[in-house]
Amino acid sequence: MLSRAGEGGRQAHLEGDERGISAGLVLERDGLEMAIACHPVDDLALAVRAGKPIMAHDSALAHARSAPVSNPDDAAGEPPPTALDAVQAWLDQVRPADFGDGPAAS
Repeated sequence: MLSRAGEGGRQAHLEGDERGISAGLVLERDGLEMAIACHPVDDLALAVRAGKPIMAHDSALAHARSAPVSNPDDAAGEPPPTALDAVQAWLDQVRPADFGDGPAAS
């Protein structure tokens, strides 16, 4: 969808509140910006695939920082890792080739 929007596709936009993280695709058409609500994972996937920027408010990032990841092998006395730690560890090892070429664009 974002790639079909072409130049109209602007960015992925993430916000957070007490209920969790919400997302929207920001599109531009006829000089007007509009946000289309979508699932956060879909928002991120579409933005990455279309090469568009991802904007995350501190309120969205606060959810990643506060969500502990369960790990039964934690050493005593060490704070448990957070979801942000898990994402950072994954980003440190992931490579573009891990994603393949993907389906052909129509």
